[in-house]
Amino acid sequence: MRLSRRTTRHLICLTSLLAFVSTPLLAQTGIDLLDAEQVRRATELSGEAGGTATVRATLDVSPSGLVQASNHRVELRYDDGKFENFEDNSALSPNNDREMGGAEGLVEWAQLFKVPADSTVVWAKVCFQRPENDLSRALDFKVRFYANEVTNKVDNPGRRGGLVYNVEGDIRSAGKHACPWLRGHIVGKELSKGLHWLGVEWDTRTMKRLAGDHYTSEDMAEVDGNGNAKHATEIRYRAIQVSPPDSSNDGWMNPRPTTPPRNSGLKAIGVRLLLEKVQAAEPETPEPPETPETDPDPESACDDGLCLLENDRFRVRARYAMPGMPGQSAGTVAAGLGGAAGLFTFGGDHPELLVRLVDDCSGSGYFKLYTGAATDADYSLAIRDTMTGDLKWFGGRGGDSIRGTL
Repeated sequence: MRLSRRTTRHLICLTSLLAFVSTPLLAQTGIDLLDAEQVRRATELSGEAGGTATVRATLDVSPSGLVQASNHRVELRYDDGKFENFEDNSALSPNNDREMGGAEGLVEWAQLFKVPADSTVVWAKVCFQRPENDLSRALDFKVRFYANEVTNKVDNPGRRGGLVYNVEGDIRSAGKHACPWLRGHIVGKELSKGLHWLGVEWDTRTMKRLAGDHYTSEDMAEVDGNGNAKHATEIRYRAIQVSPPDSSNDGWMNPRPTTPPRNSGLKAIGVRLLLEKVQAAEPETPEPPETPETDPDPESACDDGLCLLENDRFRVRARYAMPGMPGQSAGTVAAGLGGAAGLFTFGGDHPELLVRLVDDCSGSGYFKLYTGAATDADYSLAIRDTMTGDLKWFGGRGGDSIRGTL
């Protein structure tokens, strides 16, 4: 069969393209390109087991998303990155851990996180290992958030509920570990300032080992005056299903030693959080009056404001905005305490704002302004220096005190 010139050119181009693409693959000495497992291993990152992860989130309470984030992020972790249980064959499950005993099957481990400020979740990480004799790549587990619950002065995770994060992934090579990043629906999960638990549930019969950071002889927990360990975080575990369902503390148990030395054993599990601090929306500062005083008469009386310091040099007027009420109103003078201070009221009979001006006394020619608020109202001050004609505005949000200079 004779090929046309056009067909011949197409075959030449296709052959060249295949040769170009295959050259870097063939250069990987010792890799059987027909063995998919070897190709996967050749692309693994150093120190990680690679693998893919498919995540499905079941949401009882939907996260609200990242709103007005401050770009201030903090990673919360209590492990040092070295997981001793990967070396001593402790599977970190109640049936295998040297410090515990329990049934094989579904278990859940939880770690206490101390959230420093109202935040939202950016990502979470959970580290697992696939043992050498594990023939399955599958890595399936669940993640839950729990509020802290204190019973008899002991912290424990509260009842199950809220966000349930189902992870379906894999660890490509036996003997390796992986720390998949959990994102997706978990992004934007709100955590208020305080104590929260992150629980990890999986089936120990899959042979996968949750990472565990154990104390060593060179790295022991500090102890208090009573000899009790001062751990950086608390850890709990339980068997699933909880039996009986109404068991004490919902089945949670403490895996750490209850007899000396209490500063040994399990330090932390391989669970981490990256959080982003969220700032509340700042209230609007009351706007200055539309027609502020432009050229007050130094000799005029302060009928609608305070006159402070010698010869009533400064004219002070206040405006305020009450929470939940639109618009601003003029403050009313309650009393003049002397030549340097006075009080305003905001719509009531009781003084709510102290204003005080003090000569700097250093020869600088400046005066110091101090205010003390006994209210949640936002407010602003207009202060006119009748000697120079200068007018300055100062604002206090949510009843904040003010320090300034004139």
